Amino acid sequence: MISNTSSWREVSLEVTLNNIQQIASSIGISRVTDITRLDKIGIPVFSSIRPGAAIGSLCVNAGKGLYPLEAKVGAYMEAFEFAMAEFSPDRFNTTITTPRKIANQPNVHFEFIDLCPVYQVPVQPDDNIVATKASDILTGEKIDIPAELVYSPLNIDVGQKLFGCRTNGLCSGNTEDEATIHGICEIIERDIEAFNYIRDASKLVTTDALPPAVKSLVSKIESAGFALYLRYTANVFGLPYFQAFIDEGEQVPVAISQGSGLHLSASVAAVRAITEAAQSRLSYIHGGRDDLTERSACFEKDQEWNAVTQLRRRISDPAAGTICYSTIPDLAGMNNNTQSVLDCLMKILADNGIEQVLKVALAPAHYPLKALRIIIPKLESFNFKSKRVGPRLISLIQNNVLSCPGFSSLQDLHYMD
Repeated sequence: MISNTSSWREVSLEVTLNNIQQIASSIGISRVTDITRLDKIGIPVFSSIRPGAAIGSLCVNAGKGLYPLEAKVGAYMEAFEFAMAEFSPDRFNTTITTPRKIANQPNVHFEFIDLCPVYQVPVQPDDNIVATKASDILTGEKIDIPAELVYSPLNIDVGQKLFGCRTNGLCSGNTEDEATIHGICEIIERDIEAFNYIRDASKLVTTDALPPAVKSLVSKIESAGFALYLRYTANVFGLPYFQAFIDEGEQVPVAISQGSGLHLSASVAAVRAITEAAQSRLSYIHGGRDDLTERSACFEKDQEWNAVTQLRRRISDPAAGTICYSTIPDLAGMNNNTQSVLDCLMKILADNGIEQVLKVALAPAHYPLKALRIIIPKLESFNFKSKRVGPRLISLIQNNVLSCPGFSSLQDLHYMD
């Protein structure tokens, strides 16, 4: 296993780049370009262009990293994932079933509600839903899973629309195990993010004893005249999880950009969070992404500025406590190959009552790279765009009688009978 500053891979970045470039044109990638120079920070960000992307997907994807090669590979790989996730009846098989039948499969170890349907959307247990086959990554057993959780976009009549087509758990790699690790880490990351959205438990990180990769990124941001706030959230999984915020200051076009990262390595997690914040900022400056208007469409200008002011106050506030970087858990030293990393993640999930992790292969078998969708029932996925809710998040809300963003009443939450 090769440890890069922002990811772990089974082969070098050079080999990974060669693998993706072999198939880039066949999946519609017309070019990949370096957009780093558009921002004075100087953290490498690349954009990949895929003009023929399906409606509901993205024509422009991005990649980031401490070094240009990491960002370039990331831009290619994200475009590859999005291309492979687009549904086509010529490539993928689906069936018609119902939520009750999905839940009652003999080899299913979760309740339907554990898949976290969208808030305020009632589940009709015996009405139709489109499903596809997923494999248990431990046993290889096949089960039906809602196709909405796998393909994005899914431009067919799916019957009940319960989840929305998002990209959480969409991943790629030189091997299935490499891709699976990326997918599991992303889903755990989004789970912690969901709980922070309802009740922020993060602490401001004091930057003592930063590793060189993180220190380099902090220096670039501060040299550009911006503030960086790095926050850490302790979590039930015991994994390093960070949120990074780049604050440009008062009354400016891209006031605060943010990113998050989770990994077994604290350094990799922090690098991923900081570079994602830089990528987010550059994506707005670049203006190429198809989804940039979603947020602005939801807020008036005054509302946006008020939200930025509140966010600035929250991210810089040490009232919730601070934590020294050097005390944050790091599991990197105990895992030096892909199998040990995967075993470690599966044990962490099992220790938290997660009995089943599912995968769906998305790329043709002859491709030199693998693309997967990972689905982990019981892990949450609630944020600004994806308002999905499962039992663990509901339990938190029920036990906290404070106002929760996005929720008007617990009575609005619908379970399957």
